Amino acid sequence: MSATVAAQAQAGQRLRQELSLKRVGIGLLIAALGIGCVFSKPLFGLLILVIALLSCVEFARLTQRAGAAASLWVAIPAVAGYVVATYFNFRFEPGMVVVVTIAAMIAALVGGVDRFAVRWGMTVIAALYLGKIASYLVAIRGIQHGGGPYTLWLIIIVAITDIVGMIVGLQFGRTPLAPRISPGKTWEGAIAAFAASTVVGTLLGLIPIVNAPWYLGLVFSGSISVAAQLGDLVESALKRNAQVKDSGQLIVGHGGVLDRFDSYFLAGVVGYAVLLWFGRVAA
Repeated sequence: MSATVAAQAQAGQRLRQELSLKRVGIGLLIAALGIGCVFSKPLFGLLILVIALLSCVEFARLTQRAGAAASLWVAIPAVAGYVVATYFNFRFEPGMVVVVTIAAMIAALVGGVDRFAVRWGMTVIAALYLGKIASYLVAIRGIQHGGGPYTLWLIIIVAITDIVGMIVGLQFGRTPLAPRISPGKTWEGAIAAFAASTVVGTLLGLIPIVNAPWYLGLVFSGSISVAAQLGDLVESALKRNAQVKDSGQLIVGHGGVLDRFDSYFLAGVVGYAVLLWFGRVAA
């Protein structure tokens, strides 16, 4: 019985830390900035570009700590190229992949033979993960009819997933979700996050400005919630591999930029795919 009481007290303390005034205040400021930028396509594109570039720097530091640093002189231009190309709807994907792969190979060769293949791979992953994948958020905002509402819809679903998962996981979580990757995450928190974000997201889809039938809202919301949680686990694995708690310290109370926005990258890809499948993206 005493062990249970101690666990509950510890969970309560962790919850109070996560919901501290400073952390919540900064989180609200970031949310206000992000939502405000959604109403301007150029500002939102610039915001994603900045987030992607800062995340790329943090990713390179994580890989460096893990002993196989990604090359920033290749990854940075590649990330910027993917985001900018998506914003202006340039179509030269095959060429981008070839250039990035060859440039990453040369950078790895210059660094010597020690962990050559891993360093080559990490640079390519940095370009694709934080460039190509992140660019789908820009692609959603760029949808001709409904890009703004769809983007807000996605942001709200991911935010609900993160918040509900954290609160329920800390208060009621008992079953570890992936203990070797992220010991703090639980099945109870993940299921509650999925349920809450799917229900709220489906209802939000019925609002006239979004104008999504219930079945589209259901698939969109549920898929994004799963993708957001998977994206969070991926970033946790990166940090675990580098043996660090946070990807950076740029955002006070939240860690690094990658810590704060990891859930959104994969959610953007999945959200775009669902909208494309249901004919909401013009060919």
